[in-house]
Amino acid sequence: MDNIQLATKIKRLCKHKNITVKSLLNACNLNNIFIYDIEKRGKIPSVEKIELIADYLDVSVDYLLGRTDEPQSTYVTSTISKQDLRDFARKPQGKYLSEEEAEIIGVYRLLDVRNRTRLLSFVLELEDDLQKMQ
Repeated sequence: MDNIQLATKIKRLCKHKNITVKSLLNACNLNNIFIYDIEKRGKIPSVEKIELIADYLDVSVDYLLGRTDEPQSTYVTSTISKQDLRDFARKPQGKYLSEEEAEIIGVYRLLDVRNRTRLLSFVLELEDDLQKMQ
């Protein structure tokens, strides 16, 4: 994908999500002439900047760069039954995972990286809250 296509895709995604390019750039802490630099000056943005934009627009980096037509990342995971999961994923005490624990792991495996991070942050916050209550 060339720079003009990247800039066009960013603008189109902003329009589709009903946000201004300026608000995107402000939210990502990028210079107001970022798009102009890409489009007109041929500057190549860093990976970090592309990741910020993709996260803000809730699309994958691959989609933003035109490497896929799917906006969200998908991860192929092997199909494991709950029983198989219990057979190899034991708690430290040597007990098998409960149905609920296996289900949580199954849902986690279906999430993209961004949502896995969000889920983990929530779990850690919950754990902190529980420790404060004790």
